[in-house]
Amino acid sequence: MNKPSWTDAPPWANYLAMNIDEEWYWYKEEPYLDLYFIWHSYGDEQLAGYHEPYNAGETKEKRP
Repeated sequence: MNKPSWTDAPPWANYLAMNIDEEWYWYKEEPYLDLYFIWHSYGDEQLAGYHEPYNAGETKEKRP
């Protein structure tokens, strides 16, 4: 599946990134990668519902 569109983002979502489970997640606060290439955030996060091959470092993007 393809990356979700920002038009589908919850109102609170400010970032989008794919996690190690190869699914996209919305994040309220800017997420950061841990040593295991898993994104974390201090704010809300929500599964965005899409699955595709994982490349953590290139998936984070800020709301346009």
